[in-house]
Amino acid sequence: MNLIRFKGDKEKALSTADLPTRGNREFAVTEDNQIIIIDSCGNYVHQTYPAVASESVINKTKFIWCIDEIKKYNKKIDNINKVFEENCEDSVYCPLSLEDTLIELLMTVFDDKHEAICFFICSLDFGEKWLPGMFMIDGKDVKLKTSEDLYDFLTGELND
Repeated sequence: MNLIRFKGDKEKALSTADLPTRGNREFAVTEDNQIIIIDSCGNYVHQTYPAVASESVINKTKFIWCIDEIKKYNKKIDNINKVFEENCEDSVYCPLSLEDTLIELLMTVFDDKHEAICFFICSLDFGEKWLPGMFMIDGKDVKLKTSEDLYDFLTGELND
């Protein structure tokens, strides 16, 4: 099972978590997606349970594959356009594509509020133009040099 974010949806988190059910207890979902147990006296039980769901979230390997496929497609279109530029003035090849749809889907799946996916692909040219300080969140520099870095940022698995 994969960890997913619940954005404060306590009922969904509780219905998908493997929790003990004995006694008069309350449950809370923390900001780091853990479920904690509060006993009838208001004391925290020291165990935490990760909020998990039965539905699958795109794993790192599949995410990187998606980003790589978008990159390969863009490279092919760029190569075709280079040929047009050399042979036909003011010509541009712009075929129909599902690229925008795939990017939008990834942004939705990963709840990409900072639009990091689009920034990584369009502004950073798949991370090739990344330099320190180019993508900041709450005053903290976020490295987006590779699709792995992007995935780690989106899933909250950043290394300091």
